[in-house]
Amino acid sequence: MDDVIELSRDEYEVIERQVDALIARPFDPDWLSRQELELPPMKMPVPSMAGTPAGKRSSVQLDSLSEWYRELPQHIGGPVTRNRFSQPDASLFDFVEMFTEHAQLYNNEDRQRIEHEAGRLSKGLVSAIGSEQGNHRKQI
Repeated sequence: MDDVIELSRDEYEVIERQVDALIARPFDPDWLSRQELELPPMKMPVPSMAGTPAGKRSSVQLDSLSEWYRELPQHIGGPVTRNRFSQPDASLFDFVEMFTEHAQLYNNEDRQRIEHEAGRLSKGLVSAIGSEQGNHRKQI
């Protein structure tokens, strides 16, 4: 039983660190456009250039994708999303939560799938943040 409690505590701490990392990182469409992200399904088409490897996107593609990310909160989610993104301090946590709010428009099976994909997006974002911080540390 103690092993189960310890494992649960460890998992909780990992999730807490991930949430903290997402809250600490401002919503930055320019940064998002330079990442390779697997977005949850949504009722809005994803630009084709999102499938282009991040390092091979042209400046025009990056600008276009950045603008798409900037406008996305106005098209999916709901009132909570629109309220958060009307504030200057929206974070990557809010970006992920936008998808979970959007998932409420779907039936139970699709909602669970979208929420699961939002969790994967969280992990991908935290990994990108960690890689960036690791690269920064190497440069110092």
